[in-house]
Amino acid sequence: MRLMPTTVIFEDAVLVTTEEMALMRQFRQRVTLNVEDVPFQKAVREVARNHGITREPSEFVRNDAAFDATGAVNPWYYELGAPGFNFRVSDINCALGLSQLSKLARFVARRRALVACYDELLAPCAPLVRPLGRDPRSLSAWHIYPVRIDFAAARLSRADLMRALAADGIGTQVHYIPVHRQPYYAARYGVAELPGADAYYATTLTLPLYAGMSDDDVTRIVGALRRHLKL
Repeated sequence: MRLMPTTVIFEDAVLVTTEEMALMRQFRQRVTLNVEDVPFQKAVREVARNHGITREPSEFVRNDAAFDATGAVNPWYYELGAPGFNFRVSDINCALGLSQLSKLARFVARRRALVACYDELLAPCAPLVRPLGRDPRSLSAWHIYPVRIDFAAARLSRADLMRALAADGIGTQVHYIPVHRQPYYAARYGVAELPGADAYYATTLTLPLYAGMSDDDVTRIVGALRRHLKL
């Protein structure tokens, strides 16, 4: 048995935050690490703190997916080398989350208004850029706003587009790298053939979306996207 430090994460990007932060605590657990020549503290950092996910290029296994043709790291890339923990959440942070429930309707309404603004401004960009399809039976609260982009037709890689938008002060991300492509699962079960998941991953990019955005922010983001895609 060991005293094992664990980081509890309180996500600040969701609709109702509990002011997520890094919180180290100790608990006793028998530790079995399926790694060789890795110091215990480093294994704790990567597995317990970071959910088994690494963004350290020297630790990547799938170099073909991690790096672009120039050898630069793809801006969105990460790998899951081991299943990590997901400990949530302290009483005081739960209290903060509860205090935000009264704001939830306002947050969701604002996100939906921003999505409608995105949809309207992106409509002329089809078929090169398309919002995700909608199921009329569902009503999303819009945690994120992913779009599909035909990067091959645009003759611009996703990595280059993300870097160009970042230079404009616009952060983007990819949600998500397919689980069956993660080294941990591929090593244990083989790389499954899931063409739908792979096709989606190859074309997706998540644009900024949070309740504090203005319509002008959306206009600026779409304008920058169109400029870099030469639309």
